[in-house]
Amino acid sequence: MILPHSFPFCLLKAGAEKTLILRSDIMDFRKDVRPVKIEANSMKIDQLPLFLRRTFQTKASTQILKPVTPTGESSVMQTLMTFQAFLAEKYAPKTAKMYWGDVRELSIFLKNKKLQEISSHDLQQWIGSLVSPAGKGIERKTVNRKVSAITTYFLWLQGLGAITRDPTMVLNNARIQSPLPDYLYEAEIKTLSAEASKDPRTYLLVLLFLEKYSIEDQLFPFTDRFLQMMFVDLKQATSIDKELTPKTLRHTHVVRAIKRGEDFEQIFDRIGLAPDSRQEAEEMYKRLASRGI
Repeated sequence: MILPHSFPFCLLKAGAEKTLILRSDIMDFRKDVRPVKIEANSMKIDQLPLFLRRTFQTKASTQILKPVTPTGESSVMQTLMTFQAFLAEKYAPKTAKMYWGDVRELSIFLKNKKLQEISSHDLQQWIGSLVSPAGKGIERKTVNRKVSAITTYFLWLQGLGAITRDPTMVLNNARIQSPLPDYLYEAEIKTLSAEASKDPRTYLLVLLFLEKYSIEDQLFPFTDRFLQMMFVDLKQATSIDKELTPKTLRHTHVVRAIKRGEDFEQIFDRIGLAPDSRQEAEEMYKRLASRGI
């Protein structure tokens, strides 16, 4: 077989024998010249891969962040790790996590502003962005918790000597206060007790809510639906012009205990109030108790 001029070589197979025929530059189709035959088995042709792979030297980069002592030149962001360690020692895990997240949110708002340059106006602007309907529109209770968090943070900085003045001093009076909940006056309690005494089970539950509040042992089976309907019936029968629910009796129980001179922590332990809610609850119940009963 004579190869065409445009093909430099061709591989022929005849049985088990493979022959590679190379075209010679001096081939002349007008002459009877035999092509050169080279056994393919005696040659090794290296073929490049279709895609070349580049190898990169991998080097693990590790960045270790160490807590640093805050100074007036630090930003809020730079103090977060040290503050987190402080919270872990002083507060319950849930409270520590929420407080740290609140201060981190403040650090994003203030960016790289130095601690010694942060003013009450800066904090008021941040709070305004939280409560504004055009902003985040956060609920009152959540905003008050955030105020507690940054108050704790700046008191901590002041204790370390990082700042000389506390910019949160004006925020205690700026807390957003919700409408006070309903609770029963003594005359209303007598009316409720008289109506509840018509049924032993109803009277026992009302008495427990008012005097002890927490019900540890189940004296008889009842459901949340039963309690709901029981208070609906009591409200209709007594014509008490207030919200009448187990929560109303809890508020009444706490106010009466305050009037008797009981300690807040003892009261809150009895009703099972979470530690991170006690500061706000104490302020609310002080306002309730000041109204009389």
